[in-house]
Amino acid sequence: AGHTLTGHLVVTGSHVTIKNLTIDYKNTFSESEDGTLTVNKTAISVFSDNVTIDNCVINCSTDHWLSNAITVFPTSEDANIVLTNNTINNANQSVGGDLASGIQIVEGYSYDYTGLDDAQKPEGTSKVMTNFDALAVMENNEIKNATTDISYIDYSENDAVTKAIQ
Repeated sequence: AGHTLTGHLVVTGSHVTIKNLTIDYKNTFSESEDGTLTVNKTAISVFSDNVTIDNCVINCSTDHWLSNAITVFPTSEDANIVLTNNTINNANQSVGGDLASGIQIVEGYSYDYTGLDDAQKPEGTSKVMTNFDALAVMENNEIKNATTDISYIDYSENDAVTKAIQ
């Protein structure tokens, strides 16, 4: 509490709580990267079946690519993802038809394309959750100046069906 992180945070553990953290996240990357991989363009990337992100402030900025606040890749169908009391600012980029999001839920996506390579990533693909309540997330978080407040993306059928909530 009371500290500011200026990089991105990748969560791969279960039963993790992130609380009272400020993140000033700018999508920057080395010359060998292009800023398109998920962990390069998101302040908090979650690969978990149980995580709570509570009372955090995420300030996004970028020069020329997307900057998302929170992206969740659920690792089980009954994942318990709690996102509450967070303030998200300026996830507001649009590049090449891709939209930045305050919160993204990404289901049915192969972990091979996330940018984690083999570093502590779960095997296979993210799971389609049976109990995620997007309305509750909308009611319990403040998202300001975002291109898309919540983006719900399902790759399990038809290779990327997006349900954006603005």
